[in-house]
Amino acid sequence: MEKRVKNPFAGQCRGIMIALLCCFCGNVLLYAQELPEPEENGEDRFIYDAGERPDPFVPLLNQSGKIKDAESSEMEELAKRLQMITVNGVLWDKEMPLLMINNKIYKKGDVTESGLLVSDISADSIVLGYGKLTREISLVEKRKFE
Repeated sequence: MEKRVKNPFAGQCRGIMIALLCCFCGNVLLYAQELPEPEENGEDRFIYDAGERPDPFVPLLNQSGKIKDAESSEMEELAKRLQMITVNGVLWDKEMPLLMINNKIYKKGDVTESGLLVSDISADSIVLGYGKLTREISLVEKRKFE
């Protein structure tokens, strides 16, 4: 008769395998998302998080059937990048004004983390640009007193 020798690590290996399996299944469940309800018109909604990549679901043609020009897509990109920032304030100095965006300090000519060029800084407005386009942002709220 043969005597079987019990592996002293068998219980540990089984425990490690079960722990790894639980971690894997837990991660799979963590990334699973609930599907959105279909819209009332019968079409399913799909939410696409483009991040830094261009959205492949945006049509390349405008409503008249012509290819969208680069300027309109540049305008959309400028608007998207402006939504990514929070202007915290202006540190005003005649010789070297500074701009605080998303808690980081920039001077005229700097490019922000979102890719916007700081074109101009004044005491009550800033000018940010992307590509050939610029947008002036007023920092003074206009109020009407009655």
